[in-house]
Amino acid sequence: MVHYFPFLILVLFYDPFLVFTRYRVNPTFLLLIVYLLLLFQSKLNDQTLPSIHQKQNRNQNVNRFINHISNESHIVMIVLEGVSRKHLIGVSSKYINFSSLENSHFYIPMPHTSKSLFTWMTGESQINSSRIQSTKQIEGESLPFLLKQKYFYETKMIYTQSIYFEGMNLFFPNVFQEVQDKTVLEKKIDTQKNYFSWGMDDRVVLSEFKHLDFDSQPLLIVVGLSQTHSPYFTHSHQDVALPKVLRHTKALEENIELIDELISYIKTNSKKETFLFITADHGESFGEGGAHAHNYSLYNQEIDVPFLMYKIQSNELFIPKLGSSIHFKQTLLDLLQKESHRKENSQNFFSSNYQLELVLKTWNSEIQRGLVLDQKKYIFHTDRDTLYEMDLEDKNRKIILDAKLKEQLLKKMYEHMQN
Repeated sequence: MVHYFPFLILVLFYDPFLVFTRYRVNPTFLLLIVYLLLLFQSKLNDQTLPSIHQKQNRNQNVNRFINHISNESHIVMIVLEGVSRKHLIGVSSKYINFSSLENSHFYIPMPHTSKSLFTWMTGESQINSSRIQSTKQIEGESLPFLLKQKYFYETKMIYTQSIYFEGMNLFFPNVFQEVQDKTVLEKKIDTQKNYFSWGMDDRVVLSEFKHLDFDSQPLLIVVGLSQTHSPYFTHSHQDVALPKVLRHTKALEENIELIDELISYIKTNSKKETFLFITADHGESFGEGGAHAHNYSLYNQEIDVPFLMYKIQSNELFIPKLGSSIHFKQTLLDLLQKESHRKENSQNFFSSNYQLELVLKTWNSEIQRGLVLDQKKYIFHTDRDTLYEMDLEDKNRKIILDAKLKEQLLKKMYEHMQN
């Protein structure tokens, strides 16, 4: 309105129409013209701003390898809820080019939230149990505990769902110095409109970040978001009527807006470098192969999750070509060591000699077993007694008819023990 206000005053008081006619222009007509101009400008901004971000992102270099992470740096890990790699590729960010996730693959062993979060922090998949099986030894070797003991990190978990779900409350408070989940965070929100059955409005995370001291000791902050969990919460109540896949997309876009705000806040309020990891606990099915939600499919829409590392202060992006959550703990610990003290490690997915052999399983169900091995993926449909071989894109699929080969692969799927 500021742009067009002088024009409006000029016409109202010095009506140019009087030069040619005997009548002044109708003020209502003038207001309509100004309204249309404002509408046109807003539509123009909607079209141009995303393209500016995309242009900036296209010039962003992607690094496949990194040699070292300073143990003085902050580490922030954001775990999206139910977001596959393909879901994130098309979303725009002010800082990160998510289209760079094309042609990379990062796998979780089981498409289920509590087991997946446990795997990220411990490197254990425990695919043969439907619930977390923790011990004092596992807790003492967990990533948060080791970062606190070895590098004096202050460790915190912010989770907009409840940890009182499948025994998570018996593990995460034992390995983090502080855990704030939905039961704590909801007391800080004034209205019930920001809750839904599984979680809450993820924007509460930004207010929590504003209470952190980024200039003190190094921080490990693990953030678990919830808006993209079914029923896919968005800020607009009108979105309830949208199809599930569109509501999921809008919820994801809101999560990325939040992540951009977190990046902006850290850039402004921290002098130290911050390594931001963005990933997901699992993906989500929307009818692919007859699957819906998650837990019952081992195809990429549920187990191939986004994974990237972004250096906030330096504006550098790192995406491994291949990786898995079972190797996240070892990779990070490896990078925090001085290179002179580091042993050769094939479980560091940012190293050139990384190799992945990963057993997959649907949660609390034997409907599918799977294996990632030698740049190939195998999925066994137990209900059909059919074993498929495919590439890492889930393409070039074929049935394995060789009985001996089938027996060897099934033996790996059922007997392979992962550490």
